Amino acid sequence: MQINRKKQKSAKTIMRPVFDLYRKLRYESFLWRLGVKKEELLILATITKTGTHYMRFLFANYLKQLDNSSNNPAGPFDIDDMFPNGWHLAYLGGRPYKKPTPLLNLLGLHDMPRSHIDYQEAYWKNSRVLHLYRNPLDYAVFLYIFKYQYYKDLAGTVSGPVEVLNKHFEDYIKMYLSYCVAAKANSNTKLLSISYEDLSRQPQVCLRTIIRWLGFEPDPYKVDLAVQYSSEQVTSLIGAGERWQRDNTVPANPSVIEEFINTCINEGSIGQWKKYFNSSDVRLVQDKLNRFGVDLYDFVLEP
Repeated sequence: MQINRKKQKSAKTIMRPVFDLYRKLRYESFLWRLGVKKEELLILATITKTGTHYMRFLFANYLKQLDNSSNNPAGPFDIDDMFPNGWHLAYLGGRPYKKPTPLLNLLGLHDMPRSHIDYQEAYWKNSRVLHLYRNPLDYAVFLYIFKYQYYKDLAGTVSGPVEVLNKHFEDYIKMYLSYCVAAKANSNTKLLSISYEDLSRQPQVCLRTIIRWLGFEPDPYKVDLAVQYSSEQVTSLIGAGERWQRDNTVPANPSVIEEFINTCINEGSIGQWKKYFNSSDVRLVQDKLNRFGVDLYDFVLEP
């Protein structure tokens, strides 16, 4: 039995580079058939619950302002129609690719697919990658509320954000560090990392920065309108906003969700972790991060 397992592991190790090469060639072939260059893709690569959908609303509203024929605010589901693709599924297979909004051409882009995975050097090297992250304590709180209190099959399976962070810590730190490493490699100017905290506190500055990074001069008035319209999408604004949270799908614990959203509206969405993590919990998180060369206090923790 042990010998067979060793043989299986050895076979997988041998075949892995072959499979990776095949998948890369298939990806490049798919782009060629679409007539799309890697430079025309903006990968919205985010850690979950860090403002993914808020950023999509900001882009949607800015593009609609640039297009004089359709400058009304983006509705709750417009971002799903304008930016319909998840990168991993639409570009590597799993779900059909859908044509994104042609308004992206106004910023020199073809698509803005989203992704919640590690940095993909082999695929994204020549594409722009916009990375969003959040301090790990608030990340755990929002994941707890909008996943473990929202889905009926997950409700009651964890005790709170402290357990959620323990459960998801390896995924969080692996993903976070992959972008830190990529940013340092070869002075990567095609990767831009923005914290949710900066996006929440200074959305105009962040949006203008992104537009300049893409090679265009932002229109200040249209940036302001994009921020104003996007801020009306409350769940997205605080760092959640999945489609089922925008279409009034009833969560497992609706009163918990409603109370939490109202709290964020009144108090802000940064620093909610203080209600769930005690000083001992925070020290343990700091120690775990330190093992990976990360300092908790490098993140924005305070409102």
